[in-house]
Amino acid sequence: MSNELLSDVSTPPPANVKTAKGKNIWYLGIDIGTSGLSAALLNRESGEVYPIYWRAAELLSVSGSPIERWFRLPTTVYRYPENGEWRVRADAGNGETGETGLWLSGFKPYLKVGLIGCRGGAQITRWQPIVQYTEQEAIPLSWMLSALQALLVTLTSGAAAEGLERMALGTAMGQLAGVIVNYPAMWADSYCFNLAEAILAAGLVEYPGQIAFVEESLAALLSVLPAGDGSTLRLPGSSSFFNSYLPGVTLVVCSGATTTELAIASMPENPQEFCYSNLTFRSFPYAGDALEQDILCQLLLCLPKQNFNYEENLQAADLFLYSPEIWPHVGEPDLEKRYRLQQFCRANSKAASLLEMARYLKVGLQYRERLALEVGSQRLVFSRRELESRVFLPFVQRLNRELNALLTETGVPVQRINRAICSGGTASVGVLARWLRQKLPNAIIIQDTYASARPLACSRIAYGLAAVPLHPRIVNTYRFQYSDAFLLTEILRTLLQKFSLADTNPSFSQEEILLLLERRGINTNVVRERIGRFLDGYLPTFLQPAFEERVLLNPDFKENPDYLALSKTPLFYQQQQLYHVNLSQARLLSQYFNDLMAGSYQRLDEPLIIELVRR
Repeated sequence: MSNELLSDVSTPPPANVKTAKGKNIWYLGIDIGTSGLSAALLNRESGEVYPIYWRAAELLSVSGSPIERWFRLPTTVYRYPENGEWRVRADAGNGETGETGLWLSGFKPYLKVGLIGCRGGAQITRWQPIVQYTEQEAIPLSWMLSALQALLVTLTSGAAAEGLERMALGTAMGQLAGVIVNYPAMWADSYCFNLAEAILAAGLVEYPGQIAFVEESLAALLSVLPAGDGSTLRLPGSSSFFNSYLPGVTLVVCSGATTTELAIASMPENPQEFCYSNLTFRSFPYAGDALEQDILCQLLLCLPKQNFNYEENLQAADLFLYSPEIWPHVGEPDLEKRYRLQQFCRANSKAASLLEMARYLKVGLQYRERLALEVGSQRLVFSRRELESRVFLPFVQRLNRELNALLTETGVPVQRINRAICSGGTASVGVLARWLRQKLPNAIIIQDTYASARPLACSRIAYGLAAVPLHPRIVNTYRFQYSDAFLLTEILRTLLQKFSLADTNPSFSQEEILLLLERRGINTNVVRERIGRFLDGYLPTFLQPAFEERVLLNPDFKENPDYLALSKTPLFYQQQQLYHVNLSQARLLSQYFNDLMAGSYQRLDEPLIIELVRR
């Protein structure tokens, strides 16, 4: 029997069916991580927050007894080849079950390299991104959204809430007024667009304006703060959340599987004055997954050959893994090499086993001085000192440089930081705590701990997300009101109305386009700089991914003439004080957006108004 996700509650009605007329009091915070999903439910009227948990058939804890409450759902989804159906599975594919379908996990970084709608439609087919999931396997980006949708559907059909009756949970999920989701600071708008598509397709809410996105580090901060609107927040059975406002400067460090994010928050004396402008963010794409790759390369693959028989443990065709030139630079993002190494390990069972050993060492050596591993006929011993000096120390050095840059940007002396909050599995490592105590001599340090890969409590970020509706001034509304996709669409629409193909010299000044956009209701004061970037040749990530992220796209797709045509020809060029538009390119991009919208739940014809922060 497969370990398909089961629930200990009766299946509630679909979320997009209103079970009864009532107040807009229920809000769902969803922490979508690379390796797992957590959620918490807020009753805005009572201020109570309820952690969500799941149950899985045949899933055993370390002690051998069934796990009663599973607060983090692994993002592992299986696609059945016979019907294309996606199912959340508690077991991970290991290549030994005889199953021929696709196991999909850890796909979060792919969701920012392109846009795709969840409604389907033939119009977008020629532009649908094809991503390279393993060395051999390329799949449509839409499959990853379908996998995410399958994960989200479990919130209404396979989950329970601690402290909330079964019937009440079903009613709440059927009456959600809003969903709040985390996203890594500095990530492209395309990531949030795709997440919103999956949320709408899963039926959690009906309209895009009911979805808000909040930086992960901000969500971690909100988990400790009282409600910003003066109301009371309560978490049944816990006094560790929503009860501590400390004026001064707070540092937040969030580090999970994919990214490490820092935030400096200047906390005013009056809690109700705290708003988004009090925050400064910085992030870099190095975290738990990169640490495991560095353990693989710097510890496992650096062993002398007399200590480790690579010919025995890797097939001859796979020995290129033992080639330092393909290894990423330790402690550095080095994304192109890391993506390629990840794709290789997904396709190679022996390399995947070595990466699993690296994961075991990363966790196990936090609690022991030495660990022994049996690899084939060999017994290998590793020490915590080796791990810290060869892998963790370069990470902490990079983290220190990033923090110094953030302190310089904000002008905050390190002595003024009076609190630090560390969240995420990677932020829980002991060497990071020791570094923080030395770096921040005047700070109270709050650090989450993870005794196993299966947390026994809801994530801090999920709690913070659930509390967002009670902090009406902390959502970056302008960023999502005027996304890159919306702004570019609006510029195209404006220019195509102003000029016809018969115009021989379709030119305009920046002030002229700003005036035309103002007449269309755009607040150009908050987007002037971004409009200038478009005019100077910038294209969003979903049209022109960064060089290192193009590795995530299938090589054949990258050479697809339809895809290349979207970015090959400049849309604008500048001559003296005027900008000239290529009308043929403008029409092509306009057609792309029209086709995208035909298969999407979201629209690009009006600015997005986030409703939950206005209520």
